[in-house]
Amino acid sequence: MGSEKGRSMTEKKIKIMGKKWKVIFMTEKEDKEGVLYKADGICDDSIRTIYLRDYYHRKREPTDCDDSDHIMRRNIRHEILHAYLDECGLKEDSASANAWARNEEMVDWIANLLPRVNKTLKKMKVI
Repeated sequence: MGSEKGRSMTEKKIKIMGKKWKVIFMTEKEDKEGVLYKADGICDDSIRTIYLRDYYHRKREPTDCDDSDHIMRRNIRHEILHAYLDECGLKEDSASANAWARNEEMVDWIANLLPRVNKTLKKMKVI
């Protein structure tokens, strides 16, 4: 992600399970419609778009975490995992709004473990 001053929102295109998705990074100032109101990220499966708060280009507060890279990576993994769960049908198959595939803690848990699982799988030469 670039660090140009006065830049507009950053948009990336990705494929999830063969479907085209957009990932849009925006600062609070750029979020004029309030898409990310009180959220760091939103996965909107109805339009295959992930919105993420851009922590690299935000006004810093004294209480902010200094590790913006860690926060961004964690949030990106989390929202992409939501998109995968949506695309493979688990969102609908989990039956209710409180079911595991929609549960924020479950998605966080899986997203936070992904780097460790990936490291183990690479070590075992199975990916």
